Amino acid sequence: MADQITPAEVLEVIYEDTNPNLVYGLKVKEFGPTPSGDSTSTAAITAKPLNTSYIRVPLVGEVVLLLKAPSSYASAIRNTTDTYYIDIVSLQSSIHHNGLPTTSAKEVTTAATSGNSSKYNEAASGNVQKPSQPKLDPNFTENPSVKPLQPYIGDVLISGRYGNSLRFTTTPKSGKFTVPAKWSKGDPAAPITIFRNSKQTGGSGKINNFVTEDFKKDDNLIVMASG
Repeated sequence: MADQITPAEVLEVIYEDTNPNLVYGLKVKEFGPTPSGDSTSTAAITAKPLNTSYIRVPLVGEVVLLLKAPSSYASAIRNTTDTYYIDIVSLQSSIHHNGLPTTSAKEVTTAATSGNSSKYNEAASGNVQKPSQPKLDPNFTENPSVKPLQPYIGDVLISGRYGNSLRFTTTPKSGKFTVPAKWSKGDPAAPITIFRNSKQTGGSGKINNFVTEDFKKDDNLIVMASG
């Protein structure tokens, strides 16, 4: 179906504006029903963002969702489409990165068979292709100390990959939270907006353990409170 949503692995992020039709574009490889081979021998395609007003730049090795929609060349007499990406799939449930680059091999090597009986037997059984072990985007510096924000009742959270965040919240009256809020005594349903920009270091526990804004330890916090 033309309107079907399909997943694809990000092979390259286009950071240049030399092609005006590929601003914020990606080169991706769609997932098929069977494991795919090298990107040069399979269908590596380009995809544009569905909404250029909201951009979440994926990393090489992450997975995005694709759909087909009318292109800029579509008209009443000609129905042409382009491929657009919607968003990143949260494979790791992480705000930092969701790369799983081994889900589709980028390179395939063929095992040699001459002069080696074990490799000949392997080839005879049909196992002649060995996928390489691609890595996450080499330009990305991973920081396992970055943790997701603890959600509170009715929150809207926007989180960057590096310890920057924006929380639209209020003072929670109650709730079973892993990390209690560090603010209290606010008027019921009074809006609170918290901007945080803090380099995450150290920490303990798993990568997806919750944290909350810390008014003593975070590098920078801006709090707009009503009431």
